[in-house]
Amino acid sequence: MNDIDPALTGDAGNAFVVLSKDTIPVAFDKAEEAALDADTPIKDSAGKEIKVKTSFCLMKEGVMEHTIDEYAKLAGVEKSQIEKAVKEFTSYGTRAAVTQYHGAGNYISGTYASYPVAVLNAMVGNVDRKGGYMIGGGGAAAWNTGMYDLKEFAGKRKLQGPIITREKFATPHAPTLKFAGVRTPTIEPLTGTTSDGRPFSEETFLIDVAKAAGLPGFGDNAIKGKDGKMYPLNKAEGYYLRAIANVATGAKVSQASQEEIDFVERNYPVAKHKDMLPESEWKQVCYVLARGGVFDKSYEDVFDGEKHKLPLLLIDFSCILKNP
Repeated sequence: MNDIDPALTGDAGNAFVVLSKDTIPVAFDKAEEAALDADTPIKDSAGKEIKVKTSFCLMKEGVMEHTIDEYAKLAGVEKSQIEKAVKEFTSYGTRAAVTQYHGAGNYISGTYASYPVAVLNAMVGNVDRKGGYMIGGGGAAAWNTGMYDLKEFAGKRKLQGPIITREKFATPHAPTLKFAGVRTPTIEPLTGTTSDGRPFSEETFLIDVAKAAGLPGFGDNAIKGKDGKMYPLNKAEGYYLRAIANVATGAKVSQASQEEIDFVERNYPVAKHKDMLPESEWKQVCYVLARGGVFDKSYEDVFDGEKHKLPLLLIDFSCILKNP
């Protein structure tokens, strides 16, 4: 707003601008309804005329620079496949959503590939609606702190620069419920093994290289427990099992029934490492593994009718004004 009225400061000055239905510029959170597709002059607080377009208008102009046939050729798919996907996605009102995890964003120009996916949700109006695209409900419990400190260790060096996986950068995605999902293999790795029986894997490689290089945080006294004892990190399960234990104990889940314990020990290879944990912790871990995570609320608990109770700070960027 301070581009239009320099006297505005703080949150009021930093607010995004939209056009009201009668093309008056207002702060995005003050407008009951905003013009979507507009290309018009407005006046700032000094009476100076400024030519503006809504973000949707600019996006539409960019999209229309190519035909569907050209987009199909660029994407390497048939035009009919694009048309089919569009028809299906727009056939369910607000009860359709599209999301992605790191796969769409963790490469060169990935951020620019991720945002259009999020924009698709805004285009069908599903943001913060049941069946749509919503803010995450938050984790049920921390995985890297609690019974075992998997975050800090003596000699740890501070990270510098972007993470090689590009995590914590812009990759929009948001589950609805407050939960902690847990994934664990249901078959043994189909690889060779080391002389001590560990599967060939990235984790095995990193642990062995770190130990050979004498790096801190690995080996026999790597992980500090809440009980003050030090625990080993000589194989991947030494990290992962304790992470699940942190979630299970932090969320204060019940101990699994004997039926659930039998199910986990019969179906999950990680069970052969259960002696890493005290029996009581293993029973809580089994409770989590048997359910695929910790889920402390039902789907209906987080909705008021069709509206999500934990809404995104929804900024409809398609209505934001731009000075072309």
